Amino acid sequence: DSVSFIVVGNVYESLITFKRLDTPDEFLPFLASQVPTKANGLLSADGTVYRFPIRPGVSFHEGQTLTAEDVRYSLLRYMLQDTAGASSILLLNPVLGVYGTRGKDGRVTLDYKEAERAVSVEGDQVVVKLKRPNGHFLRILASLPIIVSKSWAVSHGEWDGGEASWKR
Repeated sequence: DSVSFIVVGNVYESLITFKRLDTPDEFLPFLASQVPTKANGLLSADGTVYRFPIRPGVSFHEGQTLTAEDVRYSLLRYMLQDTAGASSILLLNPVLGVYGTRGKDGRVTLDYKEAERAVSVEGDQVVVKLKRPNGHFLRILASLPIIVSKSWAVSHGEWDGGEASWKR
Protein backbone atom coordinates (compact mmCIF):
# COMPACT_ATOMS: atom_id res chain seq x y z
CA ASP A 1 0.00 0.00 0.00
CA SER A 2 1.11 3.57 -0.54
CA VAL A 3 1.48 4.50 3.14
CA SER A 4 3.81 1.54 3.77
CA PHE A 5 5.80 2.47 0.69
CA ILE A 6 6.27 6.01 2.02
CA VAL A 7 7.59 4.61 5.31
CA VAL A 8 9.89 2.14 3.51
CA GLY A 9 11.20 4.97 1.32
CA ASN A 10 12.19 6.91 4.43
CA VAL A 11 14.13 3.99 5.94
CA TYR A 12 15.61 2.14 2.96
CA GLU A 13 17.21 3.47 -0.20
CA SER A 14 17.80 2.34 -3.76
CA LEU A 15 20.87 1.98 -5.95
CA ILE A 16 19.65 4.62 -8.38
CA THR A 17 16.79 7.08 -8.42
CA PHE A 18 14.70 8.92 -10.98
CA LYS A 19 16.13 12.24 -12.14
CA ARG A 20 12.60 13.67 -12.28
CA LEU A 21 9.21 12.07 -11.88
CA ASP A 22 8.13 13.14 -15.36
CA THR A 23 11.17 11.52 -17.01
CA PRO A 24 11.00 7.82 -16.09
CA ASP A 25 14.00 6.92 -18.25
CA GLU A 26 16.47 9.39 -16.75
CA PHE A 27 18.30 8.27 -13.63
CA LEU A 28 20.71 9.55 -11.04
CA PRO A 29 23.07 7.45 -8.96
CA PHE A 30 22.06 7.09 -5.33
CA LEU A 31 23.73 4.26 -3.40
CA ALA A 32 25.52 3.36 -6.62
CA SER A 33 28.13 5.91 -7.66
CA GLN A 34 27.17 5.65 -11.34
CA VAL A 35 24.15 4.62 -13.39
CA PRO A 36 25.08 1.72 -15.70
CA THR A 37 25.05 2.64 -19.38
CA LYS A 38 26.67 1.18 -22.46
CA ALA A 39 28.56 4.46 -22.87
CA ASN A 40 30.29 4.18 -19.47
CA GLY A 41 30.90 0.44 -19.87
CA LEU A 42 28.78 -0.53 -16.86
CA LEU A 43 26.09 -2.08 -19.08
CA SER A 44 27.13 -4.86 -21.44
CA ALA A 45 26.69 -4.42 -25.19
CA ASP A 46 23.92 -7.04 -25.20
CA GLY A 47 22.04 -5.27 -22.36
CA THR A 48 22.14 -8.21 -19.94
CA VAL A 49 24.96 -7.40 -17.49
CA TYR A 50 24.70 -4.38 -15.20
CA ARG A 51 27.57 -3.26 -12.98
CA PHE A 52 26.80 -1.00 -10.04
CA PRO A 53 29.85 0.59 -8.38
CA ILE A 54 28.87 1.20 -4.76
CA ARG A 55 29.23 4.74 -3.45
CA PRO A 56 31.97 4.91 -0.82
CA GLY A 57 31.40 6.46 2.59
CA VAL A 58 27.68 5.64 2.95
CA SER A 59 26.60 4.60 6.44
CA PHE A 60 23.50 2.77 7.52
CA HIS A 61 21.37 4.14 10.37
CA GLU A 62 23.10 1.81 12.85
CA GLY A 63 26.55 3.01 11.75
CA GLN A 64 27.78 0.17 9.51
CA THR A 65 29.37 1.22 6.21
CA LEU A 66 27.54 0.17 3.04
CA THR A 67 29.36 -2.52 1.06
CA ALA A 68 28.75 -4.27 -2.25
CA GLU A 69 27.94 -7.40 -0.22
CA ASP A 70 25.10 -5.54 1.54
CA VAL A 71 23.64 -4.69 -1.87
CA ARG A 72 24.05 -8.25 -3.19
CA TYR A 73 22.42 -9.61 -0.05
CA SER A 74 19.54 -7.11 -0.32
CA LEU A 75 18.79 -7.97 -3.95
CA LEU A 76 18.86 -11.71 -3.25
CA ARG A 77 16.82 -11.27 -0.07
CA TYR A 78 14.17 -9.35 -1.97
CA MET A 79 13.94 -11.99 -4.70
CA LEU A 80 14.16 -15.08 -2.52
CA GLN A 81 11.65 -14.02 0.13
CA ASP A 82 8.92 -14.22 -2.53
CA THR A 83 5.97 -14.24 -0.13
CA ALA A 84 2.43 -14.52 -1.46
CA GLY A 85 1.28 -11.20 -2.88
CA ALA A 86 4.75 -9.67 -2.67
CA SER A 87 6.49 -7.85 -5.47
CA SER A 88 9.50 -10.19 -5.76
CA ILE A 89 8.50 -10.84 -9.36
CA LEU A 90 9.82 -7.37 -10.20
CA LEU A 91 13.36 -8.76 -9.86
CA LEU A 92 12.74 -12.49 -10.23
CA ASN A 93 11.54 -12.19 -13.79
CA PRO A 94 14.26 -10.00 -15.33
CA VAL A 95 17.09 -11.56 -13.33
CA LEU A 96 16.12 -15.23 -13.24
CA GLY A 97 13.39 -15.45 -15.88
CA VAL A 98 10.80 -16.81 -13.43
CA TYR A 99 7.58 -15.51 -11.93
CA GLY A 100 8.11 -17.02 -8.48
CA THR A 101 10.33 -19.26 -6.44
CA ARG A 102 7.72 -22.00 -6.02
CA GLY A 103 5.83 -24.40 -8.21
CA LYS A 104 2.06 -24.87 -8.23
CA ASP A 105 2.38 -27.31 -5.33
CA GLY A 106 4.04 -24.62 -3.17
CA ARG A 107 7.44 -26.31 -3.16
CA VAL A 108 10.54 -24.26 -3.88
CA THR A 109 11.70 -24.83 -7.45
CA LEU A 110 14.25 -22.05 -7.76
CA ASP A 111 17.90 -23.03 -8.00
CA TYR A 112 19.79 -21.01 -5.40
CA LYS A 113 23.07 -21.41 -7.29
CA GLU A 114 21.50 -19.72 -10.32
CA ALA A 115 20.45 -16.76 -8.18
CA GLU A 116 23.93 -16.60 -6.65
CA ARG A 117 25.50 -16.53 -10.13
CA ALA A 118 23.06 -13.86 -11.33
CA VAL A 119 23.83 -11.41 -8.51
CA SER A 120 27.48 -11.25 -7.50
CA VAL A 121 30.18 -8.96 -6.15
CA GLU A 122 33.34 -8.01 -8.00
CA GLY A 123 35.45 -5.65 -5.93
CA ASP A 124 33.31 -2.64 -5.05
CA GLN A 125 30.73 -3.46 -7.73
CA VAL A 126 27.53 -5.46 -7.66
CA VAL A 127 27.06 -7.33 -10.92
CA VAL A 128 23.54 -8.31 -12.00
CA LYS A 129 23.15 -10.66 -14.96
CA LEU A 130 19.71 -10.69 -16.56
CA LYS A 131 18.23 -13.65 -18.42
CA ARG A 132 17.52 -11.39 -21.38
CA PRO A 133 17.67 -7.64 -22.03
CA ASN A 134 14.98 -5.73 -20.14
CA GLY A 135 14.39 -2.08 -20.97
CA HIS A 136 12.58 -1.55 -17.65
CA PHE A 137 15.29 -2.92 -15.35
CA LEU A 138 16.70 0.45 -14.28
CA ARG A 139 13.18 1.78 -13.69
CA ILE A 140 12.49 -1.23 -11.49
CA LEU A 141 15.63 -0.66 -9.44
CA ALA A 142 14.93 3.06 -9.09
CA SER A 143 11.50 2.11 -7.70
CA LEU A 144 12.83 -0.32 -5.08
CA PRO A 145 14.24 1.15 -1.87
CA ILE A 146 15.36 -2.25 -0.55
CA ILE A 147 19.02 -1.98 0.44
CA VAL A 148 19.65 -3.15 4.01
CA SER A 149 22.67 -3.75 6.19
CA LYS A 150 23.32 -7.48 5.97
CA SER A 151 24.90 -7.62 9.43
CA TRP A 152 21.98 -5.74 11.00
CA ALA A 153 19.38 -7.91 9.26
CA VAL A 154 21.11 -11.14 10.24
CA SER A 155 21.54 -9.99 13.84
CA HIS A 156 17.79 -9.37 13.97
CA GLY A 157 16.78 -12.84 12.80
CA GLU A 158 16.74 -12.38 9.02
CA TRP A 159 18.17 -14.81 6.49
CA ASP A 160 21.93 -15.22 6.93
CA GLY A 161 22.68 -14.94 3.22
CA GLY A 162 23.61 -18.59 2.70
CA GLU A 163 22.22 -21.39 0.58
CA ALA A 164 21.56 -23.71 3.53
CA SER A 165 19.07 -21.32 5.15
CA TRP A 166 17.38 -19.40 2.34
CA LYS A 167 14.27 -21.56 2.09
CA ARG A 168 13.58 -21.06 5.79
